[in-house]
Amino acid sequence: MLNALERLGQSARARPAARQPVEPTGKRRRFVRDGEVQVEKHTLGRTAAPRTLAEPRPGGGNARAVHFSDEDNGELTRLRRHLAEEKLRAEEAERQLAETQATQRGLMTRAGHADVLVRELKEKLTERETHLGRAAREIKILREKLEVAEAEVELLRTRAERQPAPAPAAPAARRYELSVEEAENGGPQPVKWWKD
Repeated sequence: MLNALERLGQSARARPAARQPVEPTGKRRRFVRDGEVQVEKHTLGRTAAPRTLAEPRPGGGNARAVHFSDEDNGELTRLRRHLAEEKLRAEEAERQLAETQATQRGLMTRAGHADVLVRELKEKLTERETHLGRAAREIKILREKLEVAEAEVELLRTRAERQPAPAPAAPAARRYELSVEEAENGGPQPVKWWKD
């Protein structure tokens, strides 16, 4: 493929270039071929000739022509350039102002959200403080009841230590009587719970 491309390039170089007519301005003229669009280029720059502007006469007569020199044209160009720079500065200032206002709105929104969050957290804190206060009062009441109960237990212990223990002889004798009775009858007797 490279060989084919080289051959194509050699044949184009081998042919002598046909001389095309050149305009006196130094530009080559190119004619439009089929399927092409002709593009014309126009210069929009100022000509070197001084410009004239018609101004009314102060006395009200015919207009007179005012000629601008190159110095005036330079001054006008400088003023236009300065005006364009000022427009760019104004646009930049407006853009910065819009960005600053958007940032301010965002910060105000965040501050509003933060205020709402602080208010909600303060409400939760007061609720928890009241809950803790109630719990502390209940704990205090329960401690007082516990102290009273411990005092009663201590009082009952001292009373129990002062009183002599009752004699358990009577219940033992009764148990003996029941066991003798059961032994004589051949063991425990069933209880009759039905009616005849």
